[in-house]
Amino acid sequence: MCTHLATVPGRVIYVSPLRSLSREMRRALRDRLRVLDRKLGAETPDFPGTRGFSTGSFPGDGFGDLMGDDADIDVMTPERLMHALRHTPEVLNDVTLIVVDEAHHISQRKRGFLLEGLLALCQAVPSAPRLVLLSAAVGNGAALAQWLDPHQPEILFTSPWRGPRRLHGLLTTHPLWEQKTVKRRRSKEWPETVTTPLVVDFSIRPAEAARVTTLTTSHDDPMGQLVLKRNGREQKRDGSASTAAYKMFAQAAVLLLPAGPMLVVSATPQSAQDTARAMTDALSVSEHEPARTLADLLAEQLGEEHPLVRCTRFGIAFHHAALPTDVLEGVEDALRNGVLKAVVSTTTLTDGVNLPVRTVVILATWNPLTATAAAAPRASMQRNSSTPSDGLDELAAKPRAGSSSPSTARATAATMPCSPLPRRSPGPLLPYQRPGPGRSR
Repeated sequence: MCTHLATVPGRVIYVSPLRSLSREMRRALRDRLRVLDRKLGAETPDFPGTRGFSTGSFPGDGFGDLMGDDADIDVMTPERLMHALRHTPEVLNDVTLIVVDEAHHISQRKRGFLLEGLLALCQAVPSAPRLVLLSAAVGNGAALAQWLDPHQPEILFTSPWRGPRRLHGLLTTHPLWEQKTVKRRRSKEWPETVTTPLVVDFSIRPAEAARVTTLTTSHDDPMGQLVLKRNGREQKRDGSASTAAYKMFAQAAVLLLPAGPMLVVSATPQSAQDTARAMTDALSVSEHEPARTLADLLAEQLGEEHPLVRCTRFGIAFHHAALPTDVLEGVEDALRNGVLKAVVSTTTLTDGVNLPVRTVVILATWNPLTATAAAAPRASMQRNSSTPSDGLDELAAKPRAGSSSPSTARATAATMPCSPLPRRSPGPLLPYQRPGPGRSR
């Protein structure tokens, strides 16, 4: 982008799906643009209403200049760019290059439709800017290039680079049936309660053709319990008495912390917060001294009673879109600088964000009846494959059949990323498959 600015007249737009990725790109561009004496557009909301994107002063009859009067590069989400084009298509008149990162989002049902429409609008303007799509996972790049420009479909650049080999593994809960206890209940429907201790198995597959080696946590110190209510005909899991899966896998994740910094990917903000607190409770150490300054700053802004403050004091933090932007930036910088041991996030840190983590743990929903995992965790597995850390390994996890309810069970997949997953995982260890190719015309 900087080379384009230095050699071609016009402005540049960089489109990224996540604000965390946008913040990282802004940091990378800031010093380079200073050398070129060029300006980076200010960070603004996706839907600014009557405010200007960079200067805060759109004309009353439209949205005016997309990036303000003096911004040479603007970084934005697809939603923000589409919002501007719907109001004033002329904002692209002096834009000569649009870079779309994580372009495989075009295959998604919701965001993919918006991204496809955005690319079509950019091609329809009279002086269409050059479009550059970046992706480490799109499966039909040639077809996508032909759709963008039928007259020059051969313009497709690929790289054979792959990161270091990853170690795949699986964390599973293991019921110790031989240690179960049976108690009578005052209930006609469920007269008996069966309590079974749970430990965690850690299975490792060094290579796709290699045998699986399994390690097990101590039977003398179970990580949880499975409680079943039963009668003479059937049995049912007692969710209120059984240990939540995220608590057990949080304890297992703590065992992996000595390997280096960790990223835990969760489905929802509440799950991310609960998992971070469970990891903090599982730590048997005092407060993490390197994180003291960050924790004090968070306490000033969020209040000492905020759960993030206590977690941070022990070197654990959570990250999701409901937190203030400056808090998110502080957590990201702390992880990069080695201040934090682990960060539990939603998908806000899974799309192309470069983090120096050695282990990635993914909390997933696993259905033992269909042997499938939720789409979001599978996408997270692929996305984190681009995280650039050397000598990383990969792990994955699910509760075994019978250890949780038969319909759904909580699972974690831990990955120590770098190289992309194969198109199909041949062994039983990883139930995930690489996301299919993007939408094509």
